[in-house]
Amino acid sequence: MRVLSSRERRLTAIALLIGVVLASWVFVIAPLMDGSVQRAQDREAFMAEYARNDRILAGLPGWRMEAQEQAATASSYAIAAPSEAIAIELVSQRIARDVKAAGGAAPVTQAVTDNTPLGWVHVRSDLQLTIGQLHAVLMRIQSEEPYVMVGYFSVEARPNSNPDEPQNLAVRLDVFAPVRASGTPPAARTATGRS
Repeated sequence: MRVLSSRERRLTAIALLIGVVLASWVFVIAPLMDGSVQRAQDREAFMAEYARNDRILAGLPGWRMEAQEQAATASSYAIAAPSEAIAIELVSQRIARDVKAAGGAAPVTQAVTDNTPLGWVHVRSDLQLTIGQLHAVLMRIQSEEPYVMVGYFSVEARPNSNPDEPQNLAVRLDVFAPVRASGTPPAARTATGRS
């Protein structure tokens, strides 16, 4: 084995030193820095989630109050009936009452089961009204409790035999209404945990 010259020894020492520095960088310093950066990002994400959860918890009393108000007014937004058939009859009677109060002829109503959401009833009415009567019927439907939803509305003008008479309109009206079993109050949802 040959003895290395001093220059070769210095180059070997420098190469070993560079190797040790690179190895310590790759295996010790870089993972420590990456871990520190990752922990800082995780800490920031956890603090943001903590702040969001704190805001949610601070809003619970207000949400409870809103839930109580909604439970108190739930009867305004659903037809109370022991069965779906009775709910359909109640909606049909309501439409007939509104049309009669506006001065229109008795409507032809029928229950519709296609595309009706579960827990709702759907009634289709064919009406013969004037424009003033139609306005009165729509105002009554929109302002009476329990509130219902008009899902379809079409108007067709019919020719008049006498030009002095008001314009006759053929109106089709689809009314949807949620149903809740009468005698059972709406389910009030409350949050568990802190109050």
